[in-house]
Amino acid sequence: MANDHQLFNEWLFSDEDFSHEDVQASEEHLKMCDSCRQLSIAWGEVEDEIQAAPILSPVAGFTERWQTRFVADRLKRQHRQNISILFLCVGGAALFLIVSSVMIIPLFKSPWPFILTWTYQLATLFSMTSVYGGALTTLARTLVSIVPPLLWITLPVAFVLLSVIWMLVFQKIIFSRRIML
Repeated sequence: MANDHQLFNEWLFSDEDFSHEDVQASEEHLKMCDSCRQLSIAWGEVEDEIQAAPILSPVAGFTERWQTRFVADRLKRQHRQNISILFLCVGGAALFLIVSSVMIIPLFKSPWPFILTWTYQLATLFSMTSVYGGALTTLARTLVSIVPPLLWITLPVAFVLLSVIWMLVFQKIIFSRRIML
């Protein structure tokens, strides 16, 4: 019986034309079911009210006012975002300057430990660069002698082809979701 209620509700609120058998089945259900009969009467009154209501048109200039307000709201939102980003950047720069100045204050007492430390760090950096450069050169020479020339040609071509496919798929995804206003 509960299934009949659901089926009747679907028929009642649908705009479709139904077969003669469906109309008879709904009339039989209405004769037996008091709640569905009341729902049908109430929905009929609502439909009559909707049909009797006058069709209202918007006030002249509604579209232009709405578009103007939409653009103004978007500009206000962008302005607020720009101000927020500006304050965030200024605050970050101020915090960086404060922290930097606190770290630099000890240098004014005696800059020699600072100078010696940086000199040592630069010397270490240069020596490590030459060690890593030599290791990378040896590795590159080994790879060139081990890997066949055909593979050296195939790998960049495959990389380029995969990059082109990736860009096409990415472009398809991005442009398929773009909404124009």
